[in-house]
Amino acid sequence: MSEPILDVAVVDELQETLGGDPAILEELIGTFIDDAAELVASAKSTAFDDADGFRRAVHSLKTTSATFGASKLSSMCRHLEIGAREGATVQPEDLDALAAASQEATSALQRLTNGN
Repeated sequence: MSEPILDVAVVDELQETLGGDPAILEELIGTFIDDAAELVASAKSTAFDDADGFRRAVHSLKTTSATFGASKLSSMCRHLEIGAREGATVQPEDLDALAAASQEATSALQRLTNGN
């Protein structure tokens, strides 16, 4: 069974933790979207010549995506992080899949905050 793009229950729990204020959640999601783009770019730029930098980028993206319920992205990052720790070679298609999963997650979060 594959991971869902977005676990809405996690987002709902996060909003409840924030006191139910949708404006705060929307601001945090905006920050996540910006950070995710930067972390994907960092992963791409370090994938072939800085294994530790790559591992740090996917670790950070794994953690933040889990916080926002981006299950598929978090799972993919976990897999890439383990591979980096074990010395696996990153493949170009891994980076394409990472970018696509990040885009799916950010799009789903944007739709959620826009009420669509």
